[in-house]
Amino acid sequence: MGDVAVTKEYAQLLSPCELKGKLDLKEEEESRVTLSLKLKKLAEFIRQSEYTVVHSGAGISTKAGIADFRGPRGLWTLEKKNPSGILPSTSFQDAMPTITHLGIAQLCKEEQVRFVVTQNVDGLHRKSGVPEHLLAEIHGCLFVGYCTKCSRKQVLDKPTHSVGFKDIQIPCSRCNKSLSDFVLDWYDELPEVDLERAIFHSKKADLHIVIGSSLQMLPSKNFCLMSVKTGGKLVILNLSETSQDSKATMILRGDSDRCMSAILFLLQCPVVLWVPKQVVQVYDSDRMIGKDISDWQLEVDCTRFPRNPCRIQPTQVESHTLYSLMDWTWNEQNGSLTVSISSTVVPTVSITFEIFFPDLPCCCFSVQHSFSKNASYLGSSERFQLSSISSVIDVVEGFHLAYERMDCRIIKRNIWTSLENFFYKSSTQKRYQVCLLCEKKVYCTSKRRHMKTQHHAKIYKE
Repeated sequence: MGDVAVTKEYAQLLSPCELKGKLDLKEEEESRVTLSLKLKKLAEFIRQSEYTVVHSGAGISTKAGIADFRGPRGLWTLEKKNPSGILPSTSFQDAMPTITHLGIAQLCKEEQVRFVVTQNVDGLHRKSGVPEHLLAEIHGCLFVGYCTKCSRKQVLDKPTHSVGFKDIQIPCSRCNKSLSDFVLDWYDELPEVDLERAIFHSKKADLHIVIGSSLQMLPSKNFCLMSVKTGGKLVILNLSETSQDSKATMILRGDSDRCMSAILFLLQCPVVLWVPKQVVQVYDSDRMIGKDISDWQLEVDCTRFPRNPCRIQPTQVESHTLYSLMDWTWNEQNGSLTVSISSTVVPTVSITFEIFFPDLPCCCFSVQHSFSKNASYLGSSERFQLSSISSVIDVVEGFHLAYERMDCRIIKRNIWTSLENFFYKSSTQKRYQVCLLCEKKVYCTSKRRHMKTQHHAKIYKE
């Protein structure tokens, strides 16, 4: 029940209300064969679509440690069964985008998804890279402050601890008026701008894809129907039944992350992994008075890198300053690197980090990034302005450049490796398997050879 704790933090802020809809929804998953055939059809729908809109719900964030509300392990379901069994609340701040979030962001970047309408307030669509002009957060966002004077939305580093557009004592960066939270309470009206954009884009869509929502809340559940009567398609991907199943063109009962990985694979659309921005601080420590040699210390705070499934470690630390003595220590548990230097001048240090992604379904590889800084430098990220003279160091840009330099086939091979069992169905004789891309029988000893046949040349292009 650990994932329930994060949702409870938000639910406790809401006013009491009994209108929580149908709870304890039964979840079931279709067979791999059925699901795979439907995923191929969905990928074809996306290719043919001129205007795809994604509608997301709480189900896409469960793998991030944020429980849904109405599922078997949802917050309101457990609250009804055993209120004392709910764990104390924890912070949304450590939640990371899932493969579904990353996939939606990448499809937006590729212009295969034109708009995203979400009921979630966790801010994970923003973290994954969906630009604000392509996003309608119709229930608000815990990481946004709203100015009632100039209507500015200001992104916050920490989640707000109130709902219902209450004052949060943070000044607006444009007009200096105190911001309010941007999260709806029960019976609050939907944000006007987000509502208008959700309706506008939903009416334009020729393909609606609902992911991770039981479609019980009004008016959210009707957005996906706004172009169905005029020929638009409605595809629902959810483990439980929804209120709009009878109107759907196709229904998929499957895990959202697993299905998104397959969709990205079929569309030949590699995902760019999420690497958060880092704060790098270098400061003069314990200057030796009356001596020419000063002791300098550089600290790199890596605690904001994803703890799971990512692992980071420095592979090389060196100083380019003459007559300097240097020692560095790496604390993997705390995620911190400390470099101690004795030098007659301001030293410059180069650090190479290697970041590993062993568990992500789409990309099981590591990437390196190096940067150099003077030891007198005091750095910050955009979200951690330490002083007016601080420069911005954005480590994530280096990682993204490294990804772009990588040959896409490396990513595709790793996608295939992780999905091999998904696309091959074992036969009863266990001597061969059936490739679900071409429905051909493939002997277990020749799967790799089959991958590189002319039939799959477009997918496995070397």
